[in-house]
Amino acid sequence: MYSAESSPVDYNAFDKDLQLRVGACLYKVFVDVHRLLVGDIDEQTADRLYLKGRALATMLQVPEAMWPADRAAFDRYWQKSLDDVHIDDAVREYLYPIAASRLRG
Repeated sequence: MYSAESSPVDYNAFDKDLQLRVGACLYKVFVDVHRLLVGDIDEQTADRLYLKGRALATMLQVPEAMWPADRAAFDRYWQKSLDDVHIDDAVREYLYPIAASRLRG
């Protein structure tokens, strides 16, 4: 999937950096939901979940070598990616009602 010439954003769904971000987001959500529903995660479980996250990312066409080597490297990657994120007004207007309704209940 690619952006059209008239699109305000140049987009290629097969871009490996974007796919890595998608895989990282899915892994992060998986861990956060596990903590919310099950509780704290021991080291062995955390390592197992991390390997599953890597497997998921490779299914998204992310080369295994691109996935951070370990959880500490992932945390550094995640923090940098958060620092790089910019949510413009159009996206904020779309997402805020979704987030606000979930926070209420």
